[in-house]
Amino acid sequence: MYLTDLTFLEDGNSDKRGELVNYKKCALMADTLRKVKQYQLSGYDNLAPDVKLLSTFARTASHAPPPPPSPILLSACRAAPSTQRQ
Repeated sequence: MYLTDLTFLEDGNSDKRGELVNYKKCALMADTLRKVKQYQLSGYDNLAPDVKLLSTFARTASHAPPPPPSPILLSACRAAPSTQRQ
């Protein structure tokens, strides 16, 4: 989201207003970059795995049938020379 904000700030505002620097643009960009820096400083140390979700996923995934081959893969296999088939 912040990259979008920075893109619109850069593209939608001129660098100068007449012969003066557009300080409003600079202030808006600085505010957005300050927010990015704030989120970069916070670590991921306080995140804990969701044990219930992980066990449900592992139990479900181990019993799931494999997905069927895609039609594109099947047509590619039919079109391939027979020397490449194994």
